[in-house]
Amino acid sequence: MPITIGVYLFMVWVRPVAGVASDEIYPFFSWALFSDTLGWTKDEPGVFLYAVDGKRLDAWRLIIPNASINDQKVLKGVVARCTSSTLPDPANGSSETDASSKGCDRVVRIRLNPVVKALAGSDDAEFAIAMLRASLRDVQARIDEIAAGEVSSNDFYAPAALLGSWHTQGGRAKNRVDGNAGTDSRFDVLVVDSRQLAYVIDDCRVADVNTRFFLHVIPKNLEDLPAHRVPSGFDNLDFGFFDGDQMRLGRRCSTIVSLPGYDIEYVRAGQFVSGAGRLWERRI
Repeated sequence: MPITIGVYLFMVWVRPVAGVASDEIYPFFSWALFSDTLGWTKDEPGVFLYAVDGKRLDAWRLIIPNASINDQKVLKGVVARCTSSTLPDPANGSSETDASSKGCDRVVRIRLNPVVKALAGSDDAEFAIAMLRASLRDVQARIDEIAAGEVSSNDFYAPAALLGSWHTQGGRAKNRVDGNAGTDSRFDVLVVDSRQLAYVIDDCRVADVNTRFFLHVIPKNLEDLPAHRVPSGFDNLDFGFFDGDQMRLGRRCSTIVSLPGYDIEYVRAGQFVSGAGRLWERRI
């Protein structure tokens, strides 16, 4: 056994040094899923591509993590800089927290944009940086499918929090909203792979995150609703900001909530104050 462990550790060490391209070291995979893991979950930064050449993709496509260790190192470095509370603004040498947004945009532009352009095969791409979460219990349960090559490591990642959206040519992307019809909300709402909604706000205030959200889901087929919701014609999934997977990046806040698994016609999203009505509403 000591010899086996020694050989494995040597292979782990020599692989990047020798430039070995394989993503697997028998009998273990080299995914980050299997390192630095507590509580059977793994958090990992990721990049979703959602538009190329001005055309929105049918579904967000996860392009990092991928087979390139270098791409993942670039992303982790960018996220580390962007999540620093004292990131300096290169324009004036400031180290104030307020400068973190400009400093983050700069490191995204210089370090991450070239990687995204190469993976998208275009100089015109829109993408989002998210924190992803994977359950190692799911990995364990599907180990036979992994061994057979029927699933990949990316199949186990789901967005846990959104850090922000960018355009490779235009910088930070704002109001990247599916169904952005008539709203005065301070929140941007993004549809993630048709099964999650991400709520993002640039200048996060206590009132914004402490105000209740309403989320009404209208199904394509009424019979998919719980029996007690059929008379109303929609599912009521009202929630609080901290009920979802939330994250703070500088002064920017985000939370991600899951949608039901049935086919959805549309949703009504917004915030309300009990007794005072709705503050904003959006149909998506």
